[in-house]
Amino acid sequence: MGCCHNVEDSQGDVIMKVLVKFEADYADEFDVYGFQIMDKDKWLKYKAKLMDHEGTIEIYFGTNEAIVAESGEEFLYNYTVIGISGTESSHLEKLFPNGNYGNFLMWEY
Repeated sequence: MGCCHNVEDSQGDVIMKVLVKFEADYADEFDVYGFQIMDKDKWLKYKAKLMDHEGTIEIYFGTNEAIVAESGEEFLYNYTVIGISGTESSHLEKLFPNGNYGNFLMWEY
């Protein structure tokens, strides 16, 4: 859930991109997962909005399935964030031109 105020890669370059992984369990029936490559600043803004949100969050997918959290902070537990280097970002974006894969659910604030 954390990540990335001033993270550096192994060469000392400041991390500008993050790999954000989403994983949640839908009603003990199946897992919902995916990932997205995003700018670090976009992630930090999104995370701040979630931390400030105190109401229920419901994100629908499929025909009538939804992932539900009682607060933005609870919804953040579905994410794992890893700082990635420019080289890693380029490789991933070459393999996944849209910058994402699977069911990457984001709250529309």
